[in-house]
Amino acid sequence: MKWTYAFPRGISPNNEWYRKLDFKGYTLASEVQREWGLGETVTTNAVTFGAPFGFFMRMRSKTLGNGDVIIISIIGADPDISGTRSGFDEGTGLLYADDFRNSGYGNKYSQWHFGLAFIHESNYTNDRYWVSSASLATELTSEVEATISITNNLPNGNYTVVPILAYGHTSDGWADYNALNGSGTALERVISLDGYAMAGFVKSASASGFSAIIGSVDTSGSNAICKVKFINATAASVTLSTVFTYIESDAMFDTDAEHTAIVNGVDAWVNSGTVYASGISQGGRVVAAYRAQNAITVPADSQPHEYTFTLATSTTDADGNEYDDRAHVYLCVQQGSSRKVYE
Repeated sequence: MKWTYAFPRGISPNNEWYRKLDFKGYTLASEVQREWGLGETVTTNAVTFGAPFGFFMRMRSKTLGNGDVIIISIIGADPDISGTRSGFDEGTGLLYADDFRNSGYGNKYSQWHFGLAFIHESNYTNDRYWVSSASLATELTSEVEATISITNNLPNGNYTVVPILAYGHTSDGWADYNALNGSGTALERVISLDGYAMAGFVKSASASGFSAIIGSVDTSGSNAICKVKFINATAASVTLSTVFTYIESDAMFDTDAEHTAIVNGVDAWVNSGTVYASGISQGGRVVAAYRAQNAITVPADSQPHEYTFTLATSTTDADGNEYDDRAHVYLCVQQGSSRKVYE
């Protein structure tokens, strides 16, 4: 049998409206984990989603309401390549926007932008696009973040969220389902990142809440640090009366006995209020460093409030493993009458 390609017809039923999700599921979850190291990671307090081009999306839950925010970021160049690029045998081997600098499209970087497409699961007229004003030209040398405020511009309902690169958008903001056919905010073309998509996103009129989004671990002198963003989409300020952190190196995370001891130590805070002020130990040495942090009150304004936490006064753990950008942070807090862990 000879197969032929059926071009998008742009007609109802809704699931054929320009076939925006043609590549949904193209990349298997197992391939995401193997090739990129991060797929859709859902904890009780946050959702993190990773895709090619160093794209990350972070939000407090898959169900968000007005006042909530989604933080997205993209890395333009391979962070493991130093100096002048001399060939594709350097760095991670993964694709970044900078890999296309000399492809003939280099002079177009100022017109390409990153963002999210919200594809409604049953009504294409509810489709929305949010695209950053920052172009790829800006992002070629650093990681750039953008904050998407959830408003009535996104109708209530169930969506698949797709990380995208868009051509022709010039300012932060929402574009509707007409954006690609010329009658709405002009997006001349949109491409997805290797078919990556997050299903199960819900915009709800009744959803609101408090979240903490933990950034990557970095070093400053002899200290391991990270930036934490608190977002309060509730109706009142939130006070974290007790705040402390544990930090676990990637090597410890990958070792069963040590990681199990750390998980049990973190759970002990939630279950009984136990604090290991000397760090969590296993096998006679500290496997997760402890650090007390200052109490924090976050106002109810739905804006990200950023704090820099010192996690340890060393850049390595007891076994000499580095606290790098793959290290894991457990943020333990007393929030009202509840003990919680954000990670």
